[in-house]
Amino acid sequence: MSWHPQYAVHPAIAYSQSVIASMPERTGRSMEDWVRLALSEGPGDERACRDWLRATYKLGNTTASGIASFAHGDGRSRVDPDHYLRSAPAMVDAQYAGKKAHLRPIHDRAVQTVLELFPDVRIAPTKTTVPFYRAHVFAHVKASTQQRVDLGLSIRARQPPPNARIVDTGGAAKKDRITWRIPLGGPEEVDDLVRVCLQMAWEEAAG
Repeated sequence: MSWHPQYAVHPAIAYSQSVIASMPERTGRSMEDWVRLALSEGPGDERACRDWLRATYKLGNTTASGIASFAHGDGRSRVDPDHYLRSAPAMVDAQYAGKKAHLRPIHDRAVQTVLELFPDVRIAPTKTTVPFYRAHVFAHVKASTQQRVDLGLSIRARQPPPNARIVDTGGAAKKDRITWRIPLGGPEEVDDLVRVCLQMAWEEAAG
């Protein structure tokens, strides 16, 4: 059985709830009304439904995607905290399924290290990454290829230690949250360098 820590509710849940609450005023219909319309008149595929809503009703991409995901996908996990928490372990398991299954020990060791360093960290998975939160995301782990897991880090105020293993993502120039990454090819690579860089990122994410 896969190992999982206790997950926290993803911050995007609150944003999605606010989007849904404002839909009657913004679009003239509630989410429930839009879903009924999509199911009765729209195509039966999530992506096609999204495109149909955008083309037919001139809805923005975020709104159309939300309606389509409620009608044909996992929309409830984006707005219901309990549903999200029930779904979170499966989202992580899916990232390390099939040809990436052998990478799971790297992920688990990285998560365990974060928990050892920062017991009050919040871990809130998405479908593609497992982010770590303080006031903000300070790091994440991602199964980037079939050969490695990347530890992404948000370090801006200082330079990380000079080391060939640390890769500049270009995130600072692009205003992305993650600015550095450390490729991890095995659990043993979650080492002192990783701990030092995690500590730097954690300190920056205080507020």
